[in-house]
Amino acid sequence: MVTIPRMRIAVIAAALILAGCVCYGLQAATRLIVNGQVASTDLRSINGRTYVPLADVAKALNMTLVNQAGAIVMTPAGGANQVSGLRGKIGDTLFTGKWKLMPLSFEQMDSYTTKYEGDQEKYAPRTDGETLFVLTCRLKNAQTTPVEMVMTTHSSGNTAFADQQEHSFAPIGFDAHNETGPYGGPKMLPGSASEFAVIFSAPKNTAAKDVILSIISGKDLSDAKQGVSPGIDFRISVQKQ
Repeated sequence: MVTIPRMRIAVIAAALILAGCVCYGLQAATRLIVNGQVASTDLRSINGRTYVPLADVAKALNMTLVNQAGAIVMTPAGGANQVSGLRGKIGDTLFTGKWKLMPLSFEQMDSYTTKYEGDQEKYAPRTDGETLFVLTCRLKNAQTTPVEMVMTTHSSGNTAFADQQEHSFAPIGFDAHNETGPYGGPKMLPGSASEFAVIFSAPKNTAAKDVILSIISGKDLSDAKQGVSPGIDFRISVQKQ
């Protein structure tokens, strides 16, 4: 939960805009674009600065506003306990400033043979009543330093597959080019990209909704405080339209 004093609303809104979206021609702008979508057309220029309604910014970030005594409270749209993360769908490009993630595909299959880690390991559903769900992504390192990626079920953060009945399923495996040993992932130079897949096992009649994907580096893992999930979370919609 984030508590925002009333007098600081404009400052916080401006900071959120700079951090989470790209605006072109800010002085004469008529639209606010967030992650490729129009978030607001109600832009106001006051003393050379552009302001946007906080409600529009909150909606674009999948947050809600609640008025309290002397404050406006911004909380995740799904409730305080829901893991939100940067939202998108298959085919979107999601950018955090550190990472650029493109979810490439989400498939249901009877079995899966790895194609990135090199050993052609085979995965099967955990039971006869289950099937595999596989999310494939492309990740690009937008930082200026090399990064060792963590892609293992032992340290997967909040990564999970959620269905439309609010059930969640932890990953049973990762398929990634392993250059980091127990970390299970690639070493990524600045500007480099890597494809990987996350494998889940769930009942055959599961109606897919979202995949929560935690992108974690070795540094994230070593710096994480006790009880706090490391890395950056993405929420990827995989629900059939």
